[in-house]
Amino acid sequence: LRFGLEHANVQEDFVVVNGDNLFTFSLGPIFETFRRRGNTIGLYDVGSTEVASHMGHATCDANGRVVAFVEKPPQPPTTLASIGIYVYRREVRDLVNRYLAEGRSGDRTGDFVAWLHQQTPVFGHPIPADAGVWFDIGSFDQYQEANRAFGGEPIDAETMA
Repeated sequence: LRFGLEHANVQEDFVVVNGDNLFTFSLGPIFETFRRRGNTIGLYDVGSTEVASHMGHATCDANGRVVAFVEKPPQPPTTLASIGIYVYRREVRDLVNRYLAEGRSGDRTGDFVAWLHQQTPVFGHPIPADAGVWFDIGSFDQYQEANRAFGGEPIDAETMA
């Protein structure tokens, strides 16, 4: 994240979408929440606590503000998970630098959110199921599932090796 912000010299508000996301819904509603409230993360009902245990979990108050965030909890309380879509105010750029200067891991965006919501307000935006589909194609199994959902031919794992 820091590399991208510095390399592109980002000085304005910015969007982060993890590269293993495949989705059909519009980001427009997330941007609307961002314009109204500020820093916003996308949340999606992944339908399974097993899948949710491999993702970040946000607890939001009645106003949608993130009050707790746990990256990859072994037993998530719900199937509503953070899916690696973030919209941040420009001020977050400086917080990225502070986060890393404190010696924190730069490898997982969810770890950053877990820290960030304690520094500045962050809001969750639940994406309704009827808005579109979402897949985390970071694993071969999920990639295969997405491929089937979009009518693609199955891919042999050995062919990819």
